[in-house]
Amino acid sequence: MTYQVNEIFDSIQGEGILTGTFSTFIRLQGCTVGCLWCDTKYTWAKGGSRMTVDEIVARTNSRHVVITGGEPTLYNLDELIEGLRKIGSYVQLETSGQNELRGRILPDWITWSPKANLDYHAPPQIRQLCKEVKWVVDENLPFKIVLDVSHQLEDWRGENTPYMVLMPEGSPPRQEMVAKALQWLDIRKNADDKWRYGDRLQWRIGVK
Repeated sequence: MTYQVNEIFDSIQGEGILTGTFSTFIRLQGCTVGCLWCDTKYTWAKGGSRMTVDEIVARTNSRHVVITGGEPTLYNLDELIEGLRKIGSYVQLETSGQNELRGRILPDWITWSPKANLDYHAPPQIRQLCKEVKWVVDENLPFKIVLDVSHQLEDWRGENTPYMVLMPEGSPPRQEMVAKALQWLDIRKNADDKWRYGDRLQWRIGVK
């Protein structure tokens, strides 16, 4: 099987609970979600290069691999994940939650980033399997939405509830959105130990 790949590069994971992890990023082409503030709009339309699994694996230089996009759940990722596992990779998938996984093989870590264009919804499979929910905090995101999703996941998953990461919008993060995220964390400071502030480390240290 082949995949339409926008780019492959090595960097530091700058977002979410796994921030600071040296990673190989595999950015797949294609997305139909259409977030206004998206910083990878170049993945929306046609583009990239068709690559085999062997070609992708040959470009993988770290034990931690992030499959991102675009929207990677547009693809059946079984063969890609299987190929990466053969070289000992830990596979993180970043998704908007637009689709269920199209294959059988599960990533090691799923990051769900709810989007307004999807009504902050995801299929049950993604909600059940995600290890973190990474919220892009902008002027349009209501605190009630974040709370509602958090409570729904707590009721459904109990002690296995995922981390809730509040990441201010902007590249670099906008200071007013930083303040908003910190205010929400302050409200939750005595309620939950799985809420986190999520910066964008890649912009702080000047890497891709």
